[in-house]
Amino acid sequence: MKIYLQHVKEFSETIFNDDRLARQVDDLAKLLRPVVKEESEEKLQRFDKVVAEKAPRAVEALEDSAVQAVSCNRPNQSRHL
Repeated sequence: MKIYLQHVKEFSETIFNDDRLARQVDDLAKLLRPVVKEESEEKLQRFDKVVAEKAPRAVEALEDSAVQAVSCNRPNQSRHL
């Protein structure tokens, strides 16, 4: 478990970094947006909303997973699966 937590810490500071994820979402959105726009204005509005919310949600989910892993490793704690 200690090695796992070391990796989670390393990844949270590198590949799961908020700014890095936000840039990746933005880069992909720039590529996909014109295709979504061809579908409909309604889909484009939904797409823009989801893109704006996606990176922070991804980071929160990763952080929650790390917290769960730590709490599952402690004695006398309930496991959250």
